[in-house]
Formats: sequence, C-alpha cells, structure tokens
Amino acid sequence: MSANPTRLDYDFEELFVGAIKGWAVGSACFVAWALSTPCACELGLVGTIVVFEIALSLWFLGAVVVLGVPCFELLRRLRVQGSAGAWFVVGFAVFGFGVAAFSVFVKKDVALAEGWLLVGLAAISGGFTFFFARKQAAE
Repeated sequence: MSANPTRLDYDFEELFVGAIKGWAVGSACFVAWALSTPCACELGLVGTIVVFEIALSLWFLGAVVVLGVPCFELLRRLRVQGSAGAWFVVGFAVFGFGVAAFSVFVKKDVALAEGWLLVGLAAISGGFTFFFARKQAAE
C-alpha cells in the first residue's frame, strides 16, 4: 500500500498534548463558574476550587483513558480528515454523552438538574482535547 502524502498520520502524542490543553480549558471554565457562583462552604472559595479541581482532574484523566483513547484510536484507524471543528464536535459528544451515561449508570435516580456542570465541563474539555489533537497532527 503506498503512502498518501495528503493524509495526516495521527500519533497518541497528539492526543495527550490535546488532553493537557483540553484539561486547561475545562479548568478555566470551572474556575470561571466557581467565581461567578456564591460559595457558602467551609473551605472558602480557594479551598473549594482546589478540592473540586483535583476531583475534576482525576475524572478527566479517567475519561481520557476510557473514552478518549478508544475514540482517538478509531478516528486514527479510519484516518478521518475532518476539520478541527468536526473533531471538536466528536470530542464534545463522546465526552459529554459518556460522562452523562456513566452518571446515570452509577446513580440510577439522577435528577435532570444534577450533574449538568460535570457533563458540561467534560464535553467542553473533550471537545477541546480532540480539537487540539487534530490541530497538533496538522502541524
């Protein structure tokens, strides 16, 4: 099979560079949300941000391993040549629906309002993870 120079080759290094950038975007969104929401907790605003950021970072790491790696491998094997915006939509959907499905699986009586922050942050972080991974592969 001959190599086609117009096709991009994807490596997992692009995924992990994209994951770091996606994590940073998701963290910035969480901090913006935390600063715009009144805090009535014992840890104070900074303590709350630190504690929840650690928990969200661990969640995101798990989502990258469980959702991001298989999806990226599938896109890599299919050699999908879509734009970075299309990859954003794929990452947004995979991470958003994946975390929502996991939340429903763990808590079978999830109310509609519960978990939207977590699902939204996962979707944004996942979207930007795939966006930056695609951009990195194009460079």
